[in-house]
Amino acid sequence: VPDRRYKRLPLFGTGGSRSWERWLNLLRNTHHELRTPLQSIRCYAEGIEYALMDPRQSAATIISETDRLSELVEDLLYISRVENITSHVEMRENDLRDTLSLCADLLQPMAEKKGLQFEYEFDDQPVLLSYNEKHMYRAFSNLLSNALRYAKGSIILGCHSRAGYAEVSVTDDGPGILLDVLPHIFERFYKGTDGKHGIGLSIVKSVVELHGGEITVESEEKTRFTILLPKK
Repeated sequence: VPDRRYKRLPLFGTGGSRSWERWLNLLRNTHHELRTPLQSIRCYAEGIEYALMDPRQSAATIISETDRLSELVEDLLYISRVENITSHVEMRENDLRDTLSLCADLLQPMAEKKGLQFEYEFDDQPVLLSYNEKHMYRAFSNLLSNALRYAKGSIILGCHSRAGYAEVSVTDDGPGILLDVLPHIFERFYKGTDGKHGIGLSIVKSVVELHGGEITVESEEKTRFTILLPKK
């Protein structure tokens, strides 16, 4: 009898040429993303060496850029693993409300520091679904971190059981996303209006698709990300 806790997932892009082209694109983007913090680290290190900059301030910048570099490398390795999974991924039945709440609880100190609050619109009953909790936690964390970056006062978390699927939503009251940016929001390394190249939302999309789901975004007065996950 097959173990239903495990689900065989399709190989992303089984064609050799597609895989090779994907890796080439990843290397091109990675080169650009790694070069910027490395140049900054070198600049401040030389400032210390030649006594041109304040050592304490320069050291703080170097530490910050090193952390940024480490986070970027971790994100790149993670999304590469997710998009190239060829073996079984452990799936267990869990309550999506618990996973989403855990993410919010861990990000609560950051929210309080920015004067923000999480609001919950959850079903009273458990929203049960078979999923990989580690990957889903990563996706929810990235989505909430993105909302914290732009929200002005509150972030509304929704979690509901629908006929045949579960729905998770994250809504923030930030300035919204420009119409010409909206179609590219999940593209890896897309440069947003703040001048930053993002990968966090690309990770969210990859994890959702890993579970056979889809993610959409609407941005008018508020920005709302909606994840639909099939019940299988």
